[in-house]
Amino acid sequence: MPTLQKCKNNIMFDIIIQNLEKWSQEHKLIERSLKNCLISLHDAAIEEAKLFPTFNASVDMISGWKLSEIKLEFENQSLIFKHGILNYPFIITQIGLYIEEPRSYYFRGAKPIGTYKLIATLDGEVDDTYLIVNDRLIATIDRPNLI
Repeated sequence: MPTLQKCKNNIMFDIIIQNLEKWSQEHKLIERSLKNCLISLHDAAIEEAKLFPTFNASVDMISGWKLSEIKLEFENQSLIFKHGILNYPFIITQIGLYIEEPRSYYFRGAKPIGTYKLIATLDGEVDDTYLIVNDRLIATIDRPNLI
């Protein structure tokens, strides 16, 4: 985990950020997001193979990508303390989905193909999830086996 940079002249935010990072680690949000992303990818691949057998006859592919070739990278965490629809605060942990393309112009030599977002309430419970591949919403919280 990178060292936090101090907020200039604002110790209050330094304390808030330190507490949020500690809270995230205690609730293992990044680890849980990575695991749940893999579960959602696998479940969505099975579902896609059932729905589109001529396009995707294999349960190890999703939206034309082999599951074994998709690399997951932690991207960010955000505290949403005020929301236009929901009346409670929550934390979003975002995982990026990438395919390696070392000779491409993409950052880190990896082409972004999607994102996974895990939304947790402030008691650490999973409130919602989103799996987006190729700009298409693939799966949400309807997955019963999330941790």
